[in-house]
Amino acid sequence: AVVGAERFLAEIETTANLQHPHILPLFDSGEADGFLFYVMPYIEGETLRDRIDREKQLPVEEAVGIATAVASALAVAHEQGVIHRDVKPSNILLSRGEPLVTDFGIAIAVTKSSGARLTETGLSVGTPYYMSPEQATGDREITAASDVYALGCVLYEMLVGEPPYVGATAQAVLGKILTEKPRHPSAVRAVVPANVEGAVLRALEKLPADRFKSASGFVRAITDASFRYGESAGAAAVDPATIRRWKRLAHGAVAASFVLLGASLWGFLGRGTPAASPVVLALELGDLEVIGDVKVSPDGSTFAVAASEPGEPSLIWIRRVDEADFRPLPGTESATHADFSPNGAWVVYRDRDRDALVKVPVAGGGPVVVLDAPDINPVLPSWGPAGDIGFRDPARGAYLVSENGASGARLVLADGAIHDFLPEGRGVLGTLQGRVFVMDLDTDSLVTLLPGQSPRYLRTGHVLYRVDGIGTFVVAFDTDEMRVVGEPVPIRDDVQAGFLSAGYDVSEGGTLVFRRGTSSRSAATDRIFVFADRTGALDTVPLPPRDIDNPKISPNGRWVVFGTASRTGKQLQLLDLVTGSSPELTTGTDRKFDPAWSPDGEKVLYGAGGDADGLYVIKADRSEPARLLLPNDGVSLYPGAWGADGMAIVNARRGSNSNLWTLNPDSAAEPRVYLDADYSEHWPIFSPDGAQVAFESSETGLVEVYVRDYPVPTGKWRISEGGGSGARWSPSGDELYFWRESASGVDSLFAVPIRRDPDFDPGDPQFLFSLRRRMSRSAGDQDDWDVHPDGRFLIAIDDAAGADLGEGTGPLYLVILNWFEELKARIGGT
Repeated sequence: AVVGAERFLAEIETTANLQHPHILPLFDSGEADGFLFYVMPYIEGETLRDRIDREKQLPVEEAVGIATAVASALAVAHEQGVIHRDVKPSNILLSRGEPLVTDFGIAIAVTKSSGARLTETGLSVGTPYYMSPEQATGDREITAASDVYALGCVLYEMLVGEPPYVGATAQAVLGKILTEKPRHPSAVRAVVPANVEGAVLRALEKLPADRFKSASGFVRAITDASFRYGESAGAAAVDPATIRRWKRLAHGAVAASFVLLGASLWGFLGRGTPAASPVVLALELGDLEVIGDVKVSPDGSTFAVAASEPGEPSLIWIRRVDEADFRPLPGTESATHADFSPNGAWVVYRDRDRDALVKVPVAGGGPVVVLDAPDINPVLPSWGPAGDIGFRDPARGAYLVSENGASGARLVLADGAIHDFLPEGRGVLGTLQGRVFVMDLDTDSLVTLLPGQSPRYLRTGHVLYRVDGIGTFVVAFDTDEMRVVGEPVPIRDDVQAGFLSAGYDVSEGGTLVFRRGTSSRSAATDRIFVFADRTGALDTVPLPPRDIDNPKISPNGRWVVFGTASRTGKQLQLLDLVTGSSPELTTGTDRKFDPAWSPDGEKVLYGAGGDADGLYVIKADRSEPARLLLPNDGVSLYPGAWGADGMAIVNARRGSNSNLWTLNPDSAAEPRVYLDADYSEHWPIFSPDGAQVAFESSETGLVEVYVRDYPVPTGKWRISEGGGSGARWSPSGDELYFWRESASGVDSLFAVPIRRDPDFDPGDPQFLFSLRRRMSRSAGDQDDWDVHPDGRFLIAIDDAAGADLGEGTGPLYLVILNWFEELKARIGGT
């Protein structure tokens, strides 16, 4: 459909001119009864793929022989200007031991289609395991160096037993191709000759200019015993798997590093003691799903986190640096948002079931209730040095309570949040309406410092804080004057915050633990759409990588409307799932977002920002200009869904609070309130029969999925437990889906069976599958997926999956020992 019959047949004829003993010949081609065909000889034997699958690793001499023959075939094709683009074991046939390269014709026919750039055709030629970096990024010019790279991958797999880069998804593999170095073959098979290893490593260089100039050069290297390239295997960098094994086993060395932390801080403060260098470690959390932040004790010796294993209640989990794994503290069920006591002997947390503040000894023992007030919902506890615990009630503001709970809770700032204490407990740091503040607890006087969130006081005399969408910063702070001194200094842009989560913590001695990712969900990242079935098997949607979000599938299943970055701002675009065409839906300089289809699929409701601030309706065929439905007047409106009864349900946001309204996009009637509470509700979606609405709510202090009756919200059902987002109904309405995010960067999809006879009755969530590096998401942001009428799941995921650390899901939390030394270097020792 993309190439066209004439182009296909012409390129097949070009391929027929390739004559070589190791190229599978093409005898004939043509068209019959509307079908294209081409004719090749029948080859009795097997593919190289079959051989590797059966034997895993081939003898070195045989592997080199096969690679030499394939390279000679590629060299002939390259001389005639033909690039294969899809060299892989399944395209290499073995007949009586002799290799034959096949499938030249399809590759060049597609890639030369109408002279168009490959990515613009909506097709991708190549297999992820063997794709060169330039293919993975959609470069316009693909040269012979790309085939050399792929052949290097094939030889690597024949020697090692697996390709240079492996991963759970195609996106994970491509991310490693772009960011990681391959493990040396001799690290797996010591018998691999140095020249063969050197030839493979050079063929796998990221830049085409650093590889062999031709396939013939590759042949000369693997057959020349004196050839050498790069580091020897013995001097090579340790591969990620080895690093992870070292982290799990060599805890004595890690513990020794902590002995140096006191000297590090002393040296930083200018007292002359030599300081230790920073050491970066990955913090393994396995399948634990974190609620809040990973916390480090004041002395840096212990980590604590509120988390749950899949399908299990959340608990407090503890790990000392000299232990191999986290261990749960019994009796802490329903725990969220933990923090250490000043001496590190206790952990305070929120008991979600009771809405109570509870503390538990790290060494073991029963939990002790600090505060159990029915009208207060305590989240984000922070334990100060003078024995006070600060926390936030999402509906009221910042509170203080004694660590023994004797005096009850005291509201110190409406609508604010306390994040940390100053030395000796004389003041607190917190946030109010998107700005960092300091409050003197002796006088209750408050000073706003600067825009930002989640401040932490550092014993170096600085405040660490983050700014959404930009990164983390430090700024010098005078504790006597309680004011900022000097200008903020950017520190990191790879800290990922979440709902009621700073994304980082720092010990008094300078151990930094943080969640690695992007600084904000709004950060521009190349993403792709994939379709997934209920098992998690993925198919890539033919759309070039770009900054995309919020896909909504039309009622007939043919079209997707989604948000995408453009030169003039955020716009809406369409994708035809049948033809692959992708026309613009909106243009201009204003930001467009959160589309929702009309029930007949003819119109799209969307929000706009900037000068055109408001709610709009546009015909999907753009036969008429967009129509302003309702301007934003003190309330920001974000579309949720357009129901079969003609009513739309939207998020109505005032400040940080979001509630749900309904309105008729086809009339000028005023909107009506559907739900209005002290906490936020977001992203409603109608059930197919229109009898219920599913949505997210922060009612418990954690984002969860709820269902209410419609049009009157009488019944109420909580669907998720331990976090849930992105509610979507199945096409028949007999299931409701939601996502849960884990600390390891894996998002898990759950299905909740729905019974309706005689009344609405949701069952227990059932796990379907997990995905690595689905779109990063902050609270209140639309979730980036949808359900097709045929039951498949359309999901936006990171194209490169660049946050992968090693194999599998990998750790997403990093620990930097002696981080104050890195900080000192960044701010110039001041």
